[in-house]
Amino acid sequence: MKLPSLLFPAVAAVLAAAQTPEGAPPGPSEEAHDLVVFFVGDPLDDEGHRAYAVAASTIAGGADAPLVFVGRDDAAWAVARTGPGFALVVAPPDVLDAALHRAILLGSTGVDADPFVDIAVGYLTGSTPERMLATWERSEAVRRDGLRSKRWMETFVTSGMDSTIYRGRIHELARVAGFEGNGLAFSGVESDPGVAAFVAERLSDIDGCGVLSVTGNGDPQGVWLFSGRRNLDRSLHWPYEPGRVGEDPDGAMPRVLADQWRARDLSGAVVWSGTCHSAVCERAWVEGDIVSTFGRVAEPVLHPLPRDESMGLAMLDAGAVALLAPIGANHGMATAREQRFAFLTGAPLGEVMKSTYDDIVLANGGMPALGVPDGRPEGMSAWEREPVMAGGGANRILLGDPRLAPFRAVDPPREALRSRWVEEDGPRRLVVEVEWSDGFHAAAWDMFGTRRDADWRVVARVEVDPAEVPIDATVEVVAFRAVHPGTEEAQPYGDARAMVEHHRGRAFLHLVANAPRETTAYEGVRARFELRVAR
Repeated sequence: MKLPSLLFPAVAAVLAAAQTPEGAPPGPSEEAHDLVVFFVGDPLDDEGHRAYAVAASTIAGGADAPLVFVGRDDAAWAVARTGPGFALVVAPPDVLDAALHRAILLGSTGVDADPFVDIAVGYLTGSTPERMLATWERSEAVRRDGLRSKRWMETFVTSGMDSTIYRGRIHELARVAGFEGNGLAFSGVESDPGVAAFVAERLSDIDGCGVLSVTGNGDPQGVWLFSGRRNLDRSLHWPYEPGRVGEDPDGAMPRVLADQWRARDLSGAVVWSGTCHSAVCERAWVEGDIVSTFGRVAEPVLHPLPRDESMGLAMLDAGAVALLAPIGANHGMATAREQRFAFLTGAPLGEVMKSTYDDIVLANGGMPALGVPDGRPEGMSAWEREPVMAGGGANRILLGDPRLAPFRAVDPPREALRSRWVEEDGPRRLVVEVEWSDGFHAAAWDMFGTRRDADWRVVARVEVDPAEVPIDATVEVVAFRAVHPGTEEAQPYGDARAMVEHHRGRAFLHLVANAPRETTAYEGVRARFELRVAR
């Protein structure tokens, strides 16, 4: 199936020709492209979508990429069937939501024989078509010229103290890469009644940064400046009503809202957010994690969010070229893990986001069953049954060009990874040694796993020759040992395992071993995996 660049008048014919033959399994096209642009919407019958479709045509033409028009219900099939290395999904805000993303994510795991995600996906949208095009143009400038600055700023919510500035508080590997910046600690209103004034005074510190990292509880409208424990007090909740969303007559639930982010200068910046639902644009699924501000629901309910209230769209309006954030609930630790991967590999942002999905696969031995919140009972019930943490990781998306690679790889000062093939004393084997020093490591918590009795881990991703480890190979851990690197005392890691991934002509081994958190958290480890490959 050859994919020409398809302009608007051809949409109906293209969709008619793209119908799946009954019983035909999805799979990569005969001619897979490095980047394919997919416009998801209804430009023939929806005038609002038409201008976004024209913008998508402009983007695809400038990127010299094929352009595919597809309806919302067929988008996941189209992306998987085309099988590009990178997929840019252009969607108006009233189309993009957790249901569309999860369908595309699940479809992107079936392009080849391994269980890992096979396509690096980025989404592009905007509060208007013109603003969406402006985001793309800024992104192209960063691809050409690099980030605007080496300033890295972080905002986070804490408690039990006054709001303050932490000088030099940025990701450890960002510092190694030459970034400088500060952390803005917003303390909840329960311990700092003046937190809103602190935000009003200091939020402008983020202006002009090259990277902004945001964490803290929140909802589609903004970051909470109050305790998330309010969610546990049913006496404070009201039944969901669209007109009551965000209601706070007593000022007990201050937030950093969309207008405050939109007023900032983030032109050319990459923004990471761990705040739940902060990538929601217009289609907001109301869940229990945002009961304090959105109201109580018996099951997930779709709320039409005004575009000017969207925190995610506000970040793009402020000039961000990429937003890595959740389109539902998640855990903010994902930001630190994605940042670690970006600096360990220098990979494009689409593959940085893919690393989170791959971590879910590794933790569960495959992609777990995920619900698709589309309002149909079967999708809703599966959503409620899915592993909570894995579902949160699956909610993370990239709003931006998946090919954008703004970070260079650096050598981590507190981690080491070595591998070698050995043949003495038996069949040929691969030996991999992982060493982590004492202290915090973002990847050490088995965040997406389900074993609470062993939710600490040592983990590694090792590139190998695809000819040495073909996609259908069985990789067995035949020997494993873990000790503390300083004392050489044995560490209680076990259940060592390996999984094979092939991606864009490269091959990787994903390795992990687990241990009880109580005895190993923040302790250094040197782990030795000995692997045998059977073909």
